[in-house]
Amino acid sequence: MFDVIVVGGGPVGSYAAGELAGRGHRVVVCERKNIIGEDVCCTGIIGREAFSMLPLAQMAGSAIVREARAASLFSPSGRLIRVSKEETQAYIVHRPVFDAELARWAQGKGVEYLLGGGVRSVRSGGSSVAVDVSGRAAPLEAKVVVLACGFGSPLPQKLGMGTIGDFVVGAQCEIGIDGLNEVEVYFHRPDRSGFAWLAPTFEGRALAGLLTRRNPGENLKSFLEYVRLRGKVIKNEGKISYGSIPLRPLPRTYGPRVLVVGEAAGQVKPMTGGGIYYGLIGARALVEVLDEALKKEDFSPSRLRQYEKLWRASLGRELQLGYLARRVHERFTDGQIEWLFGWLGTDGVVDSMLAAEGSAFDWHGRVLLRALRHEPFRALWHSIRGAR
Repeated sequence: MFDVIVVGGGPVGSYAAGELAGRGHRVVVCERKNIIGEDVCCTGIIGREAFSMLPLAQMAGSAIVREARAASLFSPSGRLIRVSKEETQAYIVHRPVFDAELARWAQGKGVEYLLGGGVRSVRSGGSSVAVDVSGRAAPLEAKVVVLACGFGSPLPQKLGMGTIGDFVVGAQCEIGIDGLNEVEVYFHRPDRSGFAWLAPTFEGRALAGLLTRRNPGENLKSFLEYVRLRGKVIKNEGKISYGSIPLRPLPRTYGPRVLVVGEAAGQVKPMTGGGIYYGLIGARALVEVLDEALKKEDFSPSRLRQYEKLWRASLGRELQLGYLARRVHERFTDGQIEWLFGWLGTDGVVDSMLAAEGSAFDWHGRVLLRALRHEPFRALWHSIRGAR
């Protein structure tokens, strides 16, 4: 019998598994895909804090494609605001390599991987949990199960933890491009519910994508035509990939000998849909609680509830502010976005927004609170929130 079964071999699952194994616990990861990192719909932009606070640089430094110190933001009319800092703010990684490096790191800690092992059900008994895995006649057994299976898995709901009530869809493809050296973000929004981006990767290549609530494929094609007419896209070289992204956390992330982490728990930045960093913060809280539970053989609700208290203490306020900002953003008209770009172009405003360390990339609530100190933005914010 294993100490821990981790369902899902993405970055969050591998990180949690490796940390638990490094503390002396026997861990196995069940991953439904046959290859770690296969068919991932993710731009792979990871903030500097994730690399500095957690040992990702040592785990997956070879996956870094380029560093990001600046980004260009474009209004619907094409007005440009460029935000930049002298030091690196984020890293663009090649996700298949990144995921594979994390898995290798975890294996080096003693984690076993069961690839092609889709989990059909999780059944909690009195002193163990049974996990039914595709292709195996007998279930795997463990003292506790960690669900790091991404958003959309039915397992949390089947185990009585509820459902995530709001989400968007991401669509992305690889393109050929010329002269793109930094991330570009476009508020050219066919349905007003999201934004689009170009993110340079390898020489002459980039990822083009968007977040939206409807028609992701058609909206991405519209965006590609928009940037093509502006001479940026040389060739559309890849098929479109899709992924659903949660905007709210799961109502409860612990149950009888089961914990949920990462996108499956809704530990995702609501404004941008980035899930790696917040998922890793959740995994760090999970490891602390679960390590203690395993040492004391105590899997009571009061013990496992500590995990939820820890991760919500770190992320709860940010998730609430980020979701509120997203919902207000969805009500902006193009004219209001143009006004906002004009206001941000005022001397000193952007610098004020970026003053908090790490605020621009990973902690959007800090940016919102700083913006609300300025009367023009505060007036616009309250007018949109109050509109019906």
